[in-house]
Amino acid sequence: MSKYNSQNNLKLLDALNVDVWIKKTNIINNRKSYIVKILILDNLYNNHKSVVDNFLTAACKNLKNLKIDFLNKESIFNIINTDFGETEYLNISLILCDDNFKNEACSSLVNCNDVYKNSSNSGIYLFNTSLVSDKITNDIKKLIWKDFIYIANYE
Repeated sequence: MSKYNSQNNLKLLDALNVDVWIKKTNIINNRKSYIVKILILDNLYNNHKSVVDNFLTAACKNLKNLKIDFLNKESIFNIINTDFGETEYLNISLILCDDNFKNEACSSLVNCNDVYKNSSNSGIYLFNTSLVSDKITNDIKKLIWKDFIYIANYE
């Protein structure tokens, strides 16, 4: 089919009010590899150990090569402020933290629709503050899982 013929067919489909979907190829030459991490503030882990352990078990079953770290505030700040430069890997992290930590950490990051990026675009961070609650409900667990699915399927 020639280019002219294709354009005519697209105009016809537009006139019929039909949407055209183009399937993305699986092979993209300049695609970066992803490193998916879950960073958990250690004091939140101590408060909700069983909930976090159950979440991590499910997350590890869902995504192979998932990296999990239980860190203090200073260690997470160091990771966030590290400039990875132009690497072949894109670091995507779900950070389970409290509101104070999120506010401090986000001050040095660029906000893109509640997903934060560092200045070199080599790190993407999604903050979840749901574990601050004293009582963890199923709705809170679903919010945490939703954020995990978001980073696991990030493109």
